[in-house]
Amino acid sequence: MKEIENKSNNCENYSGRVLSGTPIERLSLCEVFVFGSNPDGHHRGGAARTAMENFGAQWGNGAGPQGQCYAIPTTFRRVEEIKPYADEFVEYVKSHPMKRFLITRLGCGVAGFSDKQVAPLFDGLYNVKNAVFSWDWWWVLEEMHYGEKRVSPDGPEAVDEQMLLELSQKYRYEIGAGLHNSVPRITIRYTEEDGKFRYTGLMNSFFFHSPYEFYVFSKEEKWKERHEGHILLDEFHDQCFNQGYVRRVHFAGVCTPFKDERGDCIYTGDIVKANFHGSEYILPVAAFPGRYVLMLDNHCIPMSECSNFIRLGTVFFKLDKEQDWQQPLVNGRCMSFYQSVYGTVGCPPSSTLEEELTKAQLTPSFYTKDWNYLVLKELGIEYNWRH
Repeated sequence: MKEIENKSNNCENYSGRVLSGTPIERLSLCEVFVFGSNPDGHHRGGAARTAMENFGAQWGNGAGPQGQCYAIPTTFRRVEEIKPYADEFVEYVKSHPMKRFLITRLGCGVAGFSDKQVAPLFDGLYNVKNAVFSWDWWWVLEEMHYGEKRVSPDGPEAVDEQMLLELSQKYRYEIGAGLHNSVPRITIRYTEEDGKFRYTGLMNSFFFHSPYEFYVFSKEEKWKERHEGHILLDEFHDQCFNQGYVRRVHFAGVCTPFKDERGDCIYTGDIVKANFHGSEYILPVAAFPGRYVLMLDNHCIPMSECSNFIRLGTVFFKLDKEQDWQQPLVNGRCMSFYQSVYGTVGCPPSSTLEEELTKAQLTPSFYTKDWNYLVLKELGIEYNWRH
């Protein structure tokens, strides 16, 4: 059998499926501590004692759920005698998909069995996302399944706020548990009060509900003061310790499959120059069902039919510091940009293209007056909105 690559190099690939190796001292509301017991439930040592002292295991109860634990009898002469209890546990895990089971190396301590003897009894949980193993067991299972193709699900063809809200709900458990490889890979752009663009993925963020409140996770201690734990309880019914702190930010578009002439990725909410059937257009990028487009007043141009893209700026100017934009949806901001430059039927434009592009280049920005942008331009200030 081909040797599997070094564990330390692959840690990222199994995020959320493997225990960190540090002692388990606390549990989230959804987490269950799984330990090996003796049939009589005499929890005198090891993980069994930890379960009784910290997580509600019951003296005299040697099998099944108890407190915030699950006991599996392991002190037998033959490892095969553990199997009926393991099979029962596998079915229990599958029937409780919103709980996260932290499975210790049960049977490999006092009971005296090896990892290679016991881990295969739980092979039925290899592809069950809410089962978490020790590295020693995970590697036994990896060797058993080596060569199988395990890839992240593909994302939708085009993504807007409504789609992200639906995906946030569909992958609620995976996002809350930090199962990064189980969530579609969608790069999301956002901004905060400091006026800088930042980037994250769906696995580290979520839309809460209409009117599309957007939140991101971070494990950096500097965000501890802004942690909105009540949102996690409302959305995930758990504290999501594995994901860190959560805070609300301004959603600023998603990465499309298109790049401009400089090799920069194009995001929804960008203003681009593009060639369409021999004509040049300067338009905002929006997401419509199933496709990314350049937005016009009453119709749109599919980006797949355009070429020679050049990014010129974004529509994320005149943002509201109180977290509620004047135009909260990206498509709404794109339409406002178009109408201010090109007008609508019977209504002349309110700004020139040059004025709007000046604002677009000085983004993201929370300035609310046009003269603010003119001053910044005169001062020669440039924003690094391309990164």
